[in-house]
Amino acid sequence: IPILQIGFGRHPDLPKVPNILEFPMSQDDKKMLRLVMAPGSIAKIFAAPPGTPPEILKVLRRGFADTLKDPKLRAEAKKLKISLVYTPPEKITQIIKEMISTPTELKKKVAKIARPG
Repeated sequence: IPILQIGFGRHPDLPKVPNILEFPMSQDDKKMLRLVMAPGSIAKIFAAPPGTPPEILKVLRRGFADTLKDPKLRAEAKKLKISLVYTPPEKITQIIKEMISTPTELKKKVAKIARPG
């Protein structure tokens, strides 16, 4: 029985399970936690090279979004017990910008905590 979710929001399949970011904590603690969670939340992204024409990006983005709505794909994923969750490109960009803008002192604090030994 899941008691806590760790990520940027509640998973659609677990709407009643609280997310760690909903618990009381300082803003600095929340920023550090978000910094640690960020790579996992964007680990399976597809990216196009800088300078890709906007019309090409639009087609690629629509294609990925539409693919994840495909009933055959969703049925196969369900059969294989694979969760398909679409993260819009705007959200990915927001997460990356948030990681970059995390204050240096908080990044150093996270690095110190994360060092083994």
